[in-house]
Amino acid sequence: MTQTIILGIGQEQRGDDEIGLLAVRQWQADYGRLHPDVTAELLTSPGLSLIDRLRGFQRGILVDAVVGGQPAGQLLTLDEEALLAFDLGARSAHGWGVAESLRIARAVLPGELPGDLRLLAVTIDPPQVGAPRSEAVKAAVQPAVELLEELLTTPLSAAVQPTSQAGIPKTSPN
Repeated sequence: MTQTIILGIGQEQRGDDEIGLLAVRQWQADYGRLHPDVTAELLTSPGLSLIDRLRGFQRGILVDAVVGGQPAGQLLTLDEEALLAFDLGARSAHGWGVAESLRIARAVLPGELPGDLRLLAVTIDPPQVGAPRSEAVKAAVQPAVELLEELLTTPLSAAVQPTSQAGIPKTSPN
């Protein structure tokens, strides 16, 4: 089994909520062949199935949309601790969010999830069924792909630091 899993999370019928799927598909096309030891998958209904997909890996990188007080198209990089704190002020675009699923998994399955878990999030406005993708989120796909590659090539023990990339600011949850 590979040590790292990348999960693109999103729903294709909900406009900007598709960003996690788009970014991971594009990463696979641009960089996937360089990382035969990395598993990359797409989840359209994460909920508790997220837990099963993460089990057994040392590192997990989740790519998802978040709805919060930030303008659409901004990139956020959060470790698990920051993600759980961030959940208090923003939410996943999905009914059962990533943070809630992780909180349950850590309590029920101690030691079975990756020790290094990060979220690469793209801020979106509340998603609408059938809505087209916004220009801000379309413009965020390639910077998200590049940031995903950067996170993947960062050693497991290195901390994620918010910085600016390709003109789209990454912000911290504080």
